[in-house]
Amino acid sequence: MGKRFLTLVLLLSLFTTIWAYSISGKIVLSPGKETLTVKAFYRDANEKLHWINDTTTIVGDTFSIVGKTFPYEFIKASFYVGKELAGRFLLSNKHNDLSIIMDRGKIYLRTLSYNTENQLFQQVDSIYNLYIDNYGINIQDLNSGEIIGKQIEDKNIQQEIYRYKIKQLQQNPDNYYSLMMLYDLAHSMLVNNNDSVLFYFNNLSLNLQNTSLGKLLYTTTLERQKMSVQSSSGKQIPYFEVRDVNNNLFQSSLLQNHVSLIIFSAVWCRPCQKIIPALKEIYNKYKKNGLKIVYFNLDNNTKAWKRHIRKHEMTWINVSELYPAIGFGNKGIAKKFYINSIPTIFLINKEGIIVRRFDNCINEMEILEKEVKEILKPQIRN
Repeated sequence: MGKRFLTLVLLLSLFTTIWAYSISGKIVLSPGKETLTVKAFYRDANEKLHWINDTTTIVGDTFSIVGKTFPYEFIKASFYVGKELAGRFLLSNKHNDLSIIMDRGKIYLRTLSYNTENQLFQQVDSIYNLYIDNYGINIQDLNSGEIIGKQIEDKNIQQEIYRYKIKQLQQNPDNYYSLMMLYDLAHSMLVNNNDSVLFYFNNLSLNLQNTSLGKLLYTTTLERQKMSVQSSSGKQIPYFEVRDVNNNLFQSSLLQNHVSLIIFSAVWCRPCQKIIPALKEIYNKYKKNGLKIVYFNLDNNTKAWKRHIRKHEMTWINVSELYPAIGFGNKGIAKKFYINSIPTIFLINKEGIIVRRFDNCINEMEILEKEVKEILKPQIRN
């Protein structure tokens, strides 16, 4: 089969202050009836996730899509022909030309009307993909066991990626994708320091700072900065109510007069699973002295959650708000505790005061046990 070229023209038009896009184009030597899909997501001003999943059918050699609105100058989008990913690019409110090559049954993203934003995006994305290929660990679907992607767990590699992205955004202070990178980093486990986010934000151009995404990043970072102080050592834990695995209401006031561990985790989180044996050892050793564990699952897959509890014989207090996993730190109780990454553990004294917060707790379980033992000394003596 010879090469087939698919050329897309992405036309975006302005409706008041919200951008809406349309896609039209022509496929040369079309192999037949295919679907064309654009997928993307973004967070609004309330940190709520919105999904774009627009599909049309290519009949003959033409197609068109009427797209959904989005409030930013650019969003990251993935382009599919049929079920196969053709490529990723930044969808903008300007004219975009995209070319796809179909060769021997494979589909490749070859050319793009390269604005500087897409140039930087493609450069950074290609480096990230190299890291994924070399260091990524397969992610399996919780129900089917099917491999659905890869993730990087090695902290050193994560930091390498972080440093590379920071270098790029520092070298490109006028590029909108630099702002997008900083926004993504601010919502990831790689940046726990809001002061750092504000430092890099202030080095971006004033034009970027005054965009809708720039204003959102600034205000949410200030809010997260405030919450990080409220969930630090020496602070009273915020009051919360949540349902346990048996659908009974659990209230944080029930922890009064108990030393406790509040743990934020998820069924799909491999590092979280690695610390379960050490947590069980601590719990079984000190529960007779009044230690309580409240174990949050930041996911909405109830069947997988219950199966996980049975498999690991987790007899402590298992709770979940059953929110979707994506953006888990921006919702509900996890947001109150300023959860950027999991697992995160809080050691709480009998008065409900945070004794210590463990953000990188995988290698700190011995320290955690020593501190639990120290705070429980009066009960252990008795």
